[in-house]
Amino acid sequence: MFINELNSILSMQCVIELRDGNTIEEFSRKFNIPLLGVFRAKGDRDTLTYFLPTDISESREARVFIDMFKGRREDGMWTFYADSRGFPSISYVRQIHDIPSVVLDGLILADGSHILLFRFHTSRMNAVSDLLISIISKDRRVKLLYYGKTGGFTNLLDRYSQKFPLTVVKLKYSSTEPQGNAYPYYLETKFHSLPSLSRSIIYLKKGDQITNGDKVIKCTELEFEEHNELLETLLTDGENVPVCTISRIRKIFNGETELEIIIPDSFKKMLLRRIHQATKRFSDMDISLQSVSRFLPSPETT
Repeated sequence: MFINELNSILSMQCVIELRDGNTIEEFSRKFNIPLLGVFRAKGDRDTLTYFLPTDISESREARVFIDMFKGRREDGMWTFYADSRGFPSISYVRQIHDIPSVVLDGLILADGSHILLFRFHTSRMNAVSDLLISIISKDRRVKLLYYGKTGGFTNLLDRYSQKFPLTVVKLKYSSTEPQGNAYPYYLETKFHSLPSLSRSIIYLKKGDQITNGDKVIKCTELEFEEHNELLETLLTDGENVPVCTISRIRKIFNGETELEIIIPDSFKKMLLRRIHQATKRFSDMDISLQSVSRFLPSPETT
Protein backbone atom coordinates (compact mmCIF):
# COMPACT_ATOMS: atom_id res chain seq x y z
CA MET A 1 0.00 0.00 0.00
CA PHE A 2 1.08 3.59 -0.60
CA ILE A 3 0.87 4.31 3.12
CA ASN A 4 3.78 1.91 3.64
CA GLU A 5 5.93 3.95 1.26
CA LEU A 6 5.00 7.26 2.94
CA ASN A 7 4.64 5.90 6.45
CA SER A 8 6.98 8.16 8.44
CA ILE A 9 7.27 11.34 6.36
CA LEU A 10 4.60 13.13 8.39
CA SER A 11 6.11 11.99 11.67
CA MET A 12 4.25 14.24 14.12
CA GLN A 13 0.73 13.87 15.51
CA CYS A 14 -1.63 15.85 17.69
CA VAL A 15 -4.93 14.64 19.12
CA ILE A 16 -7.41 17.21 20.42
CA GLU A 17 -10.77 16.93 22.14
CA LEU A 18 -13.66 19.35 21.55
CA ARG A 19 -16.52 19.36 24.02
CA ASP A 20 -19.08 22.03 23.19
CA GLY A 21 -21.95 20.54 25.19
CA ASN A 22 -24.22 20.79 22.15
CA THR A 23 -27.14 18.57 21.21
CA ILE A 24 -25.12 16.24 18.99
CA GLU A 25 -22.60 15.56 21.73
CA GLU A 26 -25.39 14.89 24.22
CA PHE A 27 -26.88 12.41 21.74
CA SER A 28 -23.60 10.47 21.46
CA ARG A 29 -23.31 10.31 25.24
CA LYS A 30 -26.91 9.20 25.77
CA PHE A 31 -26.86 6.38 23.23
CA ASN A 32 -23.22 5.42 23.80
CA ILE A 33 -22.34 4.90 20.13
CA PRO A 34 -19.30 6.34 18.30
CA LEU A 35 -20.14 8.44 15.23
CA LEU A 36 -17.79 9.02 12.33
CA GLY A 37 -17.60 12.53 10.91
CA VAL A 38 -16.38 14.20 7.72
CA PHE A 39 -15.14 17.80 7.66
CA ARG A 40 -15.82 20.07 4.67
CA ALA A 41 -14.94 23.71 4.06
CA LYS A 42 -17.67 25.60 2.19
CA GLY A 43 -16.76 29.23 1.67
CA ASP A 44 -16.89 31.02 5.01
CA ARG A 45 -18.84 28.16 6.61
CA ASP A 46 -17.44 24.81 7.76
CA THR A 47 -19.56 21.68 8.10
CA LEU A 48 -19.42 18.25 9.68
CA THR A 49 -21.35 15.32 8.26
CA TYR A 50 -22.10 12.53 10.77
CA PHE A 51 -22.99 8.91 10.09
CA LEU A 52 -24.79 6.40 12.31
CA PRO A 53 -26.43 2.98 11.77
CA THR A 54 -30.07 3.03 10.69
CA ASP A 55 -31.05 0.51 13.37
CA ILE A 56 -30.60 3.22 16.03
CA SER A 57 -33.75 4.87 14.65
CA GLU A 58 -35.82 2.05 16.18
CA SER A 59 -35.58 4.10 19.38
CA ARG A 60 -38.22 6.84 19.56
CA GLU A 61 -35.79 9.24 21.26
CA ALA A 62 -33.16 8.67 18.59
CA ARG A 63 -35.69 9.23 15.80
CA VAL A 64 -36.72 12.56 17.33
CA PHE A 65 -33.07 13.62 17.26
CA ILE A 66 -32.58 12.43 13.66
CA ASP A 67 -35.69 14.31 12.54
CA MET A 68 -34.50 17.44 14.35
CA PHE A 69 -31.32 17.45 12.27
CA LYS A 70 -33.13 16.45 9.06
CA GLY A 71 -31.36 13.10 8.86
CA ARG A 72 -31.24 11.25 5.53
CA ARG A 73 -30.92 7.52 4.83
CA GLU A 74 -27.87 6.62 2.76
CA ASP A 75 -26.65 3.04 2.21
CA GLY A 76 -27.69 1.62 5.56
CA MET A 77 -26.78 4.73 7.53
CA TRP A 78 -28.35 7.95 8.72
CA THR A 79 -26.50 11.12 7.78
CA PHE A 80 -26.95 14.53 9.35
CA TYR A 81 -25.05 17.79 9.57
CA ALA A 82 -23.70 20.47 11.86
CA ASP A 83 -22.05 23.69 10.77
CA SER A 84 -19.91 26.40 12.28
CA ARG A 85 -22.92 28.65 12.92
CA GLY A 86 -24.32 26.22 15.49
CA PHE A 87 -21.05 24.58 16.48
CA PRO A 88 -18.36 27.32 16.53
CA SER A 89 -15.54 24.97 17.57
CA ILE A 90 -15.60 23.41 14.09
CA SER A 91 -13.68 26.47 12.92
CA TYR A 92 -10.62 25.16 14.77
CA VAL A 93 -10.42 22.24 12.33
CA ARG A 94 -9.90 24.60 9.40
CA GLN A 95 -7.41 26.74 11.31
CA ILE A 96 -5.24 23.69 12.03
CA HIS A 97 -5.75 22.28 8.53
CA ASP A 98 -4.62 25.54 6.94
CA ILE A 99 -1.07 24.97 8.20
CA PRO A 100 0.93 23.37 5.36
CA SER A 101 1.42 19.57 5.72
CA VAL A 102 -1.30 19.10 8.36
CA VAL A 103 -3.79 16.35 7.47
CA LEU A 104 -6.86 15.25 9.43
CA ASP A 105 -6.74 11.47 9.88
CA GLY A 106 -9.95 10.99 11.81
CA LEU A 107 -12.93 12.72 13.34
CA ILE A 108 -14.86 10.65 15.87
CA LEU A 109 -17.71 11.70 18.14
CA ALA A 110 -17.87 9.44 21.19
CA ASP A 111 -19.19 9.77 24.73
CA GLY A 112 -20.02 13.44 24.30
CA SER A 113 -16.69 14.56 22.83
CA HIS A 114 -15.24 15.15 19.37
CA ILE A 115 -11.81 13.52 19.00
CA LEU A 116 -9.67 14.88 16.15
CA LEU A 117 -6.42 13.25 14.98
CA PHE A 118 -3.94 15.23 12.89
CA ARG A 119 -0.56 14.36 11.34
CA PHE A 120 2.00 16.94 10.20
CA HIS A 121 5.61 17.47 9.12
CA THR A 122 8.34 18.27 11.66
CA SER A 123 9.12 21.52 9.83
CA ARG A 124 5.71 22.84 10.91
CA MET A 125 6.00 21.99 14.62
CA ASN A 126 6.27 25.62 15.72
CA ALA A 127 3.25 26.71 13.67
CA VAL A 128 1.11 23.84 14.98
CA SER A 129 2.17 24.19 18.61
CA ASP A 130 1.72 27.98 18.58
CA LEU A 131 -1.81 27.64 17.22
CA LEU A 132 -2.77 24.87 19.64
CA ILE A 133 -1.48 26.81 22.64
CA SER A 134 -3.38 29.89 21.48
CA ILE A 135 -6.64 27.95 21.06
CA ILE A 136 -6.37 26.01 24.32
CA SER A 137 -5.39 29.05 26.40
CA LYS A 138 -8.56 30.94 25.44
CA ASP A 139 -11.12 28.14 25.06
CA ARG A 140 -11.73 25.68 27.90
CA ARG A 141 -13.82 23.47 25.58
CA VAL A 142 -10.62 22.33 23.82
CA LYS A 143 -8.13 19.85 25.32
CA LEU A 144 -4.84 18.60 23.94
CA LEU A 145 -4.76 14.83 24.46
CA TYR A 146 -1.49 14.10 22.67
CA TYR A 147 1.31 15.96 20.88
CA GLY A 148 4.38 14.06 19.68
CA LYS A 149 5.67 11.34 17.35
CA THR A 150 3.13 9.27 15.43
CA GLY A 151 4.89 5.92 15.34
CA GLY A 152 3.97 5.94 11.63
CA PHE A 153 0.72 6.25 9.70
CA THR A 154 0.32 2.47 9.49
CA ASN A 155 0.31 2.35 13.29
CA LEU A 156 -2.52 4.88 13.36
CA LEU A 157 -4.51 2.84 10.86
CA ASP A 158 -3.91 -0.34 12.86
CA ARG A 159 -5.44 1.28 15.93
CA TYR A 160 -8.29 2.84 13.95
CA SER A 161 -9.20 -0.54 12.45
CA GLN A 162 -9.68 -2.02 15.92
CA LYS A 163 -12.84 0.10 16.31
CA PHE A 164 -13.84 0.50 12.66
CA PRO A 165 -12.92 -2.31 10.20
CA LEU A 166 -11.36 -0.78 7.07
CA THR A 167 -11.41 -1.50 3.34
CA VAL A 168 -8.75 -0.49 0.78
CA VAL A 169 -10.01 0.47 -2.71
CA LYS A 170 -7.57 1.04 -5.58
CA LEU A 171 -8.28 2.74 -8.92
CA LYS A 172 -6.23 3.63 -11.97
CA TYR A 173 -6.92 6.34 -14.56
CA SER A 174 -5.24 8.53 -17.19
CA SER A 175 -3.64 11.38 -15.25
CA THR A 176 -5.16 14.82 -15.11
CA GLU A 177 -2.37 15.76 -12.67
CA PRO A 178 0.94 17.24 -13.94
CA GLN A 179 3.76 14.78 -14.52
CA GLY A 180 7.01 14.58 -12.56
CA ASN A 181 10.40 14.88 -14.22
CA ALA A 182 11.94 11.50 -13.49
CA TYR A 183 10.20 9.77 -10.60
CA PRO A 184 6.71 8.96 -9.37
CA TYR A 185 5.32 11.43 -6.88
CA TYR A 186 2.43 11.18 -4.41
CA LEU A 187 -0.48 13.40 -3.42
CA GLU A 188 -2.25 12.78 -0.11
CA THR A 189 -5.55 14.66 -0.14
CA LYS A 190 -6.19 16.82 2.92
CA PHE A 191 -9.73 17.94 2.15
CA HIS A 192 -12.01 19.46 -0.46
CA SER A 193 -13.58 22.87 -0.36
CA LEU A 194 -16.46 23.42 -2.72
CA PRO A 195 -16.56 23.77 -5.64
CA SER A 196 -14.04 21.06 -6.59
CA LEU A 197 -10.95 22.65 -4.97
CA SER A 198 -8.67 19.95 -3.56
CA ARG A 199 -5.73 20.51 -1.22
CA SER A 200 -3.12 17.78 -0.91
CA ILE A 201 0.24 17.10 0.67
CA ILE A 202 2.81 16.54 -2.07
CA TYR A 203 5.62 14.00 -1.73
CA LEU A 204 8.49 14.53 -4.19
CA LYS A 205 11.94 12.93 -4.22
CA LYS A 206 14.83 15.20 -3.29
CA GLY A 207 15.89 17.24 -6.31
CA ASP A 208 12.76 16.41 -8.32
CA GLN A 209 10.10 18.92 -9.37
CA ILE A 210 6.87 19.19 -11.32
CA THR A 211 5.51 22.01 -13.45
CA ASN A 212 1.88 22.96 -12.90
CA GLY A 213 0.91 25.69 -15.34
CA ASP A 214 3.31 28.58 -14.73
CA LYS A 215 4.33 27.27 -11.30
CA VAL A 216 7.33 25.02 -10.61
CA ILE A 217 6.85 22.89 -7.47
CA LYS A 218 10.01 21.56 -5.83
CA CYS A 219 10.54 18.84 -3.24
CA THR A 220 10.84 21.43 -0.44
CA GLU A 221 7.20 22.47 -0.88
CA LEU A 222 4.59 20.67 1.19
CA GLU A 223 1.22 21.35 -0.43
CA PHE A 224 -0.46 21.13 -3.81
CA GLU A 225 -3.75 22.80 -4.75
CA GLU A 226 -5.91 21.83 -7.71
CA HIS A 227 -9.42 21.77 -9.13
CA ASN A 228 -10.21 18.09 -9.47
CA GLU A 229 -13.72 17.14 -10.57
CA LEU A 230 -12.97 13.41 -10.47
CA LEU A 231 -12.06 13.49 -6.76
CA GLU A 232 -15.11 15.62 -6.06
CA THR A 233 -17.36 13.07 -7.79
CA LEU A 234 -15.79 10.15 -5.92
CA LEU A 235 -15.47 11.64 -2.44
CA THR A 236 -17.91 14.52 -1.98
CA ASP A 237 -20.49 14.29 -4.79
CA GLY A 238 -20.83 18.08 -4.83
CA GLU A 239 -23.36 19.25 -2.27
CA ASN A 240 -24.50 15.70 -1.47
CA VAL A 241 -23.34 13.17 1.12
CA PRO A 242 -19.53 12.78 1.30
CA VAL A 243 -17.84 9.40 1.58
CA CYS A 244 -16.12 8.97 4.94
CA THR A 245 -12.48 8.30 4.01
CA ILE A 246 -9.51 7.65 6.28
CA SER A 247 -6.83 8.05 3.60
CA ARG A 248 -6.76 9.29 -0.01
CA ILE A 249 -3.36 8.90 -1.71
CA ARG A 250 -2.47 9.16 -5.42
CA LYS A 251 0.68 7.97 -7.17
CA ILE A 252 1.38 9.80 -10.46
CA PHE A 253 3.85 8.48 -13.04
CA ASN A 254 4.13 7.97 -16.82
CA GLY A 255 0.75 9.54 -17.55
CA GLU A 256 -1.16 7.27 -15.16
CA THR A 257 -2.55 7.90 -11.70
CA GLU A 258 -3.16 5.19 -9.14
CA LEU A 259 -5.59 6.20 -6.41
CA GLU A 260 -5.70 4.35 -3.09
CA ILE A 261 -8.65 5.11 -0.81
CA ILE A 262 -9.07 3.65 2.68
CA ILE A 263 -12.62 3.71 4.07
CA PRO A 264 -14.59 2.16 6.92
CA ASP A 265 -16.23 -1.03 5.60
CA SER A 266 -19.71 0.45 5.90
CA PHE A 267 -18.91 2.99 3.14
CA LYS A 268 -17.84 0.45 0.52
CA LYS A 269 -21.18 0.38 -1.31
CA MET A 270 -21.37 4.19 -1.37
CA LEU A 271 -17.87 4.52 -2.83
CA LEU A 272 -18.40 1.81 -5.46
CA ARG A 273 -21.54 3.60 -6.62
CA ARG A 274 -19.55 6.85 -6.94
CA ILE A 275 -16.89 5.00 -8.95
CA HIS A 276 -19.60 3.77 -11.33
CA GLN A 277 -20.84 7.34 -11.76
CA ALA A 278 -17.31 8.56 -12.40
CA THR A 279 -16.61 5.98 -15.12
CA LYS A 280 -19.63 7.29 -17.03
CA ARG A 281 -18.96 10.97 -16.43
CA PHE A 282 -15.21 10.78 -17.22
CA SER A 283 -15.20 8.06 -19.87
CA ASP A 284 -12.11 9.53 -21.57
CA MET A 285 -10.00 8.94 -18.44
CA ASP A 286 -10.08 5.12 -18.67
CA ILE A 287 -10.97 4.68 -14.99
CA SER A 288 -10.59 1.09 -13.85
CA LEU A 289 -11.07 -0.61 -10.50
CA GLN A 290 -7.84 -2.39 -9.52
CA SER A 291 -8.72 -4.02 -6.19
CA VAL A 292 -11.02 -3.99 -3.16
CA SER A 293 -9.61 -5.64 -0.04
CA ARG A 294 -9.86 -5.63 3.73
CA PHE A 295 -7.19 -3.63 5.57
CA LEU A 296 -5.24 -6.09 7.73
CA PRO A 297 -3.63 -4.61 10.86
CA SER A 298 -0.11 -5.58 11.87
CA PRO A 299 0.02 -8.76 14.02
CA GLU A 300 1.47 -6.90 17.01
CA THR A 301 -1.59 -4.61 17.29
CA THR A 302 -4.23 -7.33 17.13
